[in-house]
Amino acid sequence: MFNQVATNLHAFATGCRLSDIVSDIAAVQIYGPQDAAVANITTDSRRVSRGSVFAAVEGEHVDGHRFVQRAIEAGAVCVVVQLRQYEEGLKDLLTPAYCQHNGSTVAIVHDTREAVAVLADRYYDSPSRDLKLIGITGTNGKTTISWLLQGALRAAKLSPGMIGTVEYRIGDTVLPATYTTPPAEDLHRMFRDMRKAGCKSAVMEVSSHALALKRVHGISFDVSVFTNLTQDHLDFHGDMDAYRDAKGLLFSAHTRGVGLLNADDPVSSHLRAPLGRRGKLYGQHGKPAFRMRDIEVTAKGTSLTIEHAGASWKLRSSLVGAFNAYNLTAAFAAAVLLGIDPEIARRGIQSVKRVPGRFERILSADGVAAIVDYSHTPDSLAKALQTARALVGAGRVITVFGCGGDRDKGKRPYMGAVASSMSDLAIITSDNPRTEDPAAIIAAVYAGVQPGREVMVRSGRKAAIHQALKLARPGDIVLVAGKGHENYQIIGTTKRHFDDSEVVRAYFEARRGGVQ
Repeated sequence: MFNQVATNLHAFATGCRLSDIVSDIAAVQIYGPQDAAVANITTDSRRVSRGSVFAAVEGEHVDGHRFVQRAIEAGAVCVVVQLRQYEEGLKDLLTPAYCQHNGSTVAIVHDTREAVAVLADRYYDSPSRDLKLIGITGTNGKTTISWLLQGALRAAKLSPGMIGTVEYRIGDTVLPATYTTPPAEDLHRMFRDMRKAGCKSAVMEVSSHALALKRVHGISFDVSVFTNLTQDHLDFHGDMDAYRDAKGLLFSAHTRGVGLLNADDPVSSHLRAPLGRRGKLYGQHGKPAFRMRDIEVTAKGTSLTIEHAGASWKLRSSLVGAFNAYNLTAAFAAAVLLGIDPEIARRGIQSVKRVPGRFERILSADGVAAIVDYSHTPDSLAKALQTARALVGAGRVITVFGCGGDRDKGKRPYMGAVASSMSDLAIITSDNPRTEDPAAIIAAVYAGVQPGREVMVRSGRKAAIHQALKLARPGDIVLVAGKGHENYQIIGTTKRHFDDSEVVRAYFEARRGGVQ
């Protein structure tokens, strides 16, 4: 009873009627009353209550059209279904008499993913239009750039919200991230909450999955950023061309302002084409609008000079790694293209001292450096190892890594090749095995190991980290790669608490005299 009252109060508070939102979707046919109060928009039948609009979406494993009847019986005032499923069987269920009896309206569309995005936008009164939006896509670097941009936006008094892999930030509220880019109905609700919290801007990671699945349908960004493209997610996209084209949708369909692309990634010329003069480049080579030079990397951080429009700015950051020079330049360029004064952007970016799980250093009292990093692709692992090698001096680099289950299987031997060839010792272990056999994943990784390299296998991730830290000598670097900020491990379908940083710190406290 309480839930029903709360739902009705919400519908009354928003003043939203079905007729206010359903007329904007590209419908083949709509039948049923349209004067009902709308309480929420959802694609999850378990979230349906009296007053809900339920959009049936085809998922990777389950088709939401199977739950249309359940949604109606739970009180949905409208169900949105695709024409194909309607013609293939739902027509027999969704008769006018049945819908009238249950007080439900039926909207038939060609694409429910597009429809739910439009419905959510209208239901929450188009909140994204009131925010300066920056979207970031690419295989690696999205999270770091978004954190750096958050610093620039704060410095410019633009009160940023943030949506990404690590967490969601809405005003002063921090929420755990469940998706890099949330489903449309959640995304527009977050934009609404940002607007209510006084945010004037939002920076978000836009994943290739989200673009392909139309989670950002109807959203346009003031500045869109492309970082790079290397192998990942081919379990979903199928091949690199499809992966590239999914990323490209950010620039061809979702950029109302400027597209900013990495001049040193060959894919950028393809992605830039739809933008014309609105496409700007950053990088070292060619003629980028934002040129980076004089890059210096030490154990204390990264410095570089950025040239733009006849002027130059020196950036110094505590983030370590030559790859971070690109992230720093992209963040600076995006802020300037958004209209932020370059000096304010520089100060804001330099104020960011760390990004969770991105080349995070933990030093033992006796001189062993552990680095926890999210690198989970061959390219990102190679860049992390290049940086570790540059920093280690006469010491050794020991790498602990694995590959996730139920994900791109093709990259596994490449991960083995990179880790074994660039480490003094590589220890292959489990990442998030999910429903796959951990031993089978490890075997696929081991198949890429380079001849003559020192490699060990420890299937238990905690045991593997302990082994690496035990073998490390003062002056060595232990790179713990793959999970970064994650505080869980998925075994089977169960998510269990596991944090690489916690494991490292606990070992240092117990066995190596503590943490510096």
